[in-house]
Amino acid sequence: GLFYPLNYLYFLWPGTWTFNLVILAQFWIAGIGMYLLCRSLRLGAISAFIGAVSYTFSRSLVARIVHLSILAGAALIPFIFWSVDRALKDWDGRKLAVAAACVTLQILTGHPQVPVYTAVALWLFAAFRIVEGKMRGLSFSACLAPVGRLLAIFVLGYALAAAQLVPWIELGLQSPRATHEIRDFIFARATEMRDLLLFLFPYLDGSLAPGLYSRATMTFAQAQYLWEHAVYVGILPLALALLAFLQLQTDPVLPPALSERRVIRAKNDLQARRGYIVYFVLLMIVGLMMSSAAPAPFKVLLYVTPVLGKLRDVERAMVLPVFALSLLAAIGLDGLSARARRFESRAQTALRLRLAVAALALLP
Repeated sequence: GLFYPLNYLYFLWPGTWTFNLVILAQFWIAGIGMYLLCRSLRLGAISAFIGAVSYTFSRSLVARIVHLSILAGAALIPFIFWSVDRALKDWDGRKLAVAAACVTLQILTGHPQVPVYTAVALWLFAAFRIVEGKMRGLSFSACLAPVGRLLAIFVLGYALAAAQLVPWIELGLQSPRATHEIRDFIFARATEMRDLLLFLFPYLDGSLAPGLYSRATMTFAQAQYLWEHAVYVGILPLALALLAFLQLQTDPVLPPALSERRVIRAKNDLQARRGYIVYFVLLMIVGLMMSSAAPAPFKVLLYVTPVLGKLRDVERAMVLPVFALSLLAAIGLDGLSARARRFESRAQTALRLRLAVAALALLP
């Protein structure tokens, strides 16, 4: 991560204080980026805050302080999605530059794995945009526009990050990964069905230090398995994410006494939100499959895919389901608060949402 801007602080103030400052900065980046992303999806401020808290303090990020470059890459995922989504919606040079700069920064963090997984998620998003455009009856060229725009973002972003990418490519071509059969090396700690219980109970495998959930200090191998598979986002976000999924099966509730123009806009927003729900559910499924390399045919496909099939510790792809779950939690709460506003007074709704925020803040 020599070219990552935050790492320049070590040249100015070397020591533990700077080390801690850089770690804390990653959580601020993750939280602010997630908040902006939720707001760009037209979610309420409280719902956006919930999404930000869920992702920022998810165990998937907190456990990554042992891998600062991976933590930095994961912290930038919301900013990248925010900038790319804006660029795909309303294309102009400024938004292209911002999106490309976010892509560049993630590469400069110094670890290739999260940028590769983020690229997979973004190309899946572009494909989703094509299908969405086709369902809306857009022309073939209009449907393909997101692909061209995303390609321009990546070309510019990768060009700006060439100082990091070129050595990566050279090293990769001369490393054992390019010359030997390394399937067992790649999938050695893939996520298993039992590991999914970590979404519900983070101390399933104990804790790092002796205490309520551990009788003795963990060995290094045990600790490594623990932080590589950490995915806990909290019980309340899981419930809210389920509510978001259920919104696909229920009719939206619009606030009363809206003008015809605002009703049309609200219906368009709700339709777009349903599209985002479908995409994030799909992203969660794809991330789970990548991290577990299941089923078997998918494992073979993943292994033969260039670049993607050479990244060891595939369980790190769980950052995508954690990201998707946090966004679905924000969407679920927003739908819940909309229904609450329909049947309750404003004071009652505000009280319920404050209680939800307080409960969520305590969970991580």
